[in-house]
Amino acid sequence: MSKLAKLKEWMTLDSAANFLTNAFSEQVGISDIYQLALEGRLTLSVRLLMPVFAQHLLPAPVETALRAPSLDGKRTVVLDFIVDEKTVLKEDGDRVSIVGVFDFAMLGAERVLVERLYARSINSATPDMVPLEMVFLRDGAEGFYRLVSMFAIESEDGEEPVYGYSTTGYLPEDAQIVLRPSALTQLLQSEAESAENEKRRVVGTKERNTYLCVLAALCKEAKIDYSKPSKAAGNIRDIAQQKLGLAIGETTIENYLKAIPDALESRTK
Repeated sequence: MSKLAKLKEWMTLDSAANFLTNAFSEQVGISDIYQLALEGRLTLSVRLLMPVFAQHLLPAPVETALRAPSLDGKRTVVLDFIVDEKTVLKEDGDRVSIVGVFDFAMLGAERVLVERLYARSINSATPDMVPLEMVFLRDGAEGFYRLVSMFAIESEDGEEPVYGYSTTGYLPEDAQIVLRPSALTQLLQSEAESAENEKRRVVGTKERNTYLCVLAALCKEAKIDYSKPSKAAGNIRDIAQQKLGLAIGETTIENYLKAIPDALESRTK
């Protein structure tokens, strides 16, 4: 990533797709960016050009959730937004005005929007999803924002109107979906770590097979028939105890002996 890109707070989806195309040496399109976001591997952001009203929220244990009786009085309902079985979002202070770049929380209508944009980008039918009348954004730390709209109730006696707020399931029309350079860096780091872990796994398997082949050779030399793992395990257990003073479980030895045929096969491919 260029020094200039690192200095920027955000970049367009087209620029991000070009960057990932160069990084992965394969074509990456905006549809791929949407899919990575839906899979939770890439964080999408939104650029609010003009101030909008929002309610700040903080995560809290579900046990602290605000509850009230249902309309039929037969049960209680949770009034706070439920994130998962352990967490709810609780209102924190008064409503505020926010502007700038914020991350999609992918909890409400913002996720539905990305699902529809992804479907459109691959020329697929728009998924039939239950509309969620709440947009959640991350505040960059531990908290969230829920977008709200302000409305006025006019007074019939000439008094000043009373203002209220209601949740909204839409982003402002001039809002831009963007990506932070840091989100791309995190994606590349995650992919590099996954590749390294896979490399270690493959090397680990190769080394294990080598050890098993050596074990097979030693069994041949000692005239121990590893093709009968149960009997052979008992013999090896006794040898380890008598010659080396080692106590190795017979079942453990048997499991290794059972793996010898596959290890030998892997070395002959």
